[in-house]
Amino acid sequence: MGKRHTLVHQLADWAERRPDQPAIHGKDSSGSWKSYTWKEYYHTVRRVGRGLIALGAEHAECVAIVGDNRTEWVLSQFGMMGVGCVPAPIYPTNTPEQVAHILTNSEAKIAICDGAVQLEKFLEIHNSGMAKLTKIVTMDPIASDAEMVISFEQLLELGDGVVDAEFDARLEAIDPDETGLLIYTSGTTGVSKGVQLTNKGLVLIGKALVDRFPEFREPGRYVVISYLPLCHAAEQLFTNLMHLDTGGQCYFCGDLKQIKDFLTEVRPTVFLGVPRVWEKFEAALRSKLALATGIKAKLASWAMRTELEQFKRSVDAGEEIGSFKRRVANKLVIGKVKAALGLDRLIVAATGAAPISVATQEFFASLGICIYEGYGMSETTGVATVTRPKKPRFGTVGTPLDGVEVKIGDDGEILLKGETMTRGYLRMPEETEELLDDEGWLHTGDLG
Repeated sequence: MGKRHTLVHQLADWAERRPDQPAIHGKDSSGSWKSYTWKEYYHTVRRVGRGLIALGAEHAECVAIVGDNRTEWVLSQFGMMGVGCVPAPIYPTNTPEQVAHILTNSEAKIAICDGAVQLEKFLEIHNSGMAKLTKIVTMDPIASDAEMVISFEQLLELGDGVVDAEFDARLEAIDPDETGLLIYTSGTTGVSKGVQLTNKGLVLIGKALVDRFPEFREPGRYVVISYLPLCHAAEQLFTNLMHLDTGGQCYFCGDLKQIKDFLTEVRPTVFLGVPRVWEKFEAALRSKLALATGIKAKLASWAMRTELEQFKRSVDAGEEIGSFKRRVANKLVIGKVKAALGLDRLIVAATGAAPISVATQEFFASLGICIYEGYGMSETTGVATVTRPKKPRFGTVGTPLDGVEVKIGDDGEILLKGETMTRGYLRMPEETEELLDDEGWLHTGDLG
């Protein structure tokens, strides 16, 4: 895989190729944007990694991380990965008992969190003996009497005391087939399991997704908002894996309630929404459209009907079909609606994690927004199949990505195979045996 065989190698590559181009953006406490160029991004990741070395973090050691989406989250994640540690992300909404299970299963000694709420959770777990930590790093500067608590800035300062060569040696010692990231299952059907995703699989799935939508490889074309939990494989796909394949830009939104404002400010070219997000957008839009009367109502209805008809014709033909009516509809209504939503630059709208209704997909298609649907699970590095451009059949989940094999078992179960599949559940051999058979097929538990 050459010099880009891990995510951190990809990051280093962009720092060399596009040192002064913007990479990640987050808002500070005053609401102003703080941006990192690719060079600054990689430089800070190296400082984090060296800081972890100073704290005694070893190769293949898991480090817990929890918090809302922000630049420090990915700076921490790739600092861990750069020195061969394995990030163990935690849902911010997890109870102390659930967090303790992840800390125990992963054997994490170091934890990184965003603010006071998560810090108190970690301290409660540590002090009660549910799990033992040696150090807690807080992204926010928080005054704490606990000696084990340090700030993110202090972690960076510790890193400044470790020579660059130590980071480089740790980075080059990483095996592409080793576990690079843990994704813990929700635990709704039992105890939460740590899905081990390999360094190679993380790179390959990002490449496969961008191969499906190659226009994102053009400079300046990949612009994404990171707002869904980064402990979920789906958000990792868009925030990190596709971002590092394309060298684009990622904007962090730590509060789902602010996503509408972020959309109009950032105007992303790719947007991931679970079905519930798209359904909420649809309900709000339908309410606004219902307020229109007279000629405005008739014009909106005609434009949406025209766009949907032309969209379906284009799908049947396998290529974009334009018409005078469609151009008029776009100029008078569709384009204005998309601009008001902040989706006027959108190339790909995506959904997954649960089925989306055809009615919702057709509603957005009538506004010139085709929602591409994917199928996958944490165990497949988030995705295995995706709707094809120009041939999106609503109500289906598309075709396998490059490198993914699919077959239907004798009992109708969907079986998957490929280098992007998990290597198994961490310290759960029996569950791993049920998941992966002797021939390497992953048993999804889904019927197809």
